Amino acid sequence: MLIIMKRYLFVTSCLLFVLLISSISLAATPEHTGQTGQPIDIHGQGRYHGEGVVLEALNPRGVIDPPPNMPLSPRVSDLDGKTIGLYDNGKEGFTAFLDVIEELINKYYPTTTVKRYVGAFDIGDQMAAQIAKEVDTVIYGVGD
Repeated sequence: MLIIMKRYLFVTSCLLFVLLISSISLAATPEHTGQTGQPIDIHGQGRYHGEGVVLEALNPRGVIDPPPNMPLSPRVSDLDGKTIGLYDNGKEGFTAFLDVIEELINKYYPTTTVKRYVGAFDIGDQMAAQIAKEVDTVIYGVGD
């Protein structure tokens, strides 16, 4: 929710800035005029109409296509004798959380092996392939 609010405030600030700038008219002062006395484009980007500048506001969000939906991976039927991967993305407090998860797994499934992984938020294809080869199932989460 905090990220959405920060993005909203950023976009709102950008729009207010564009509105402020677009409401200011650039007069044909000597430093902004050519030899003919007509306004010139000092930055090479604006379009002049009469004595003012016309600014074009663009959408800063762009257009992003959503990723394709993928089905859930098959679930393991039982954890006894399996190898479980615990992936820690390094967020504060998440290592302690996974320590408790590992204790609970060892307590309730003593024949289960736990393998720990540490890395970035985005696992990446190479790390995901390595984990898939080494474990039967994985617990991945984000600690914030």
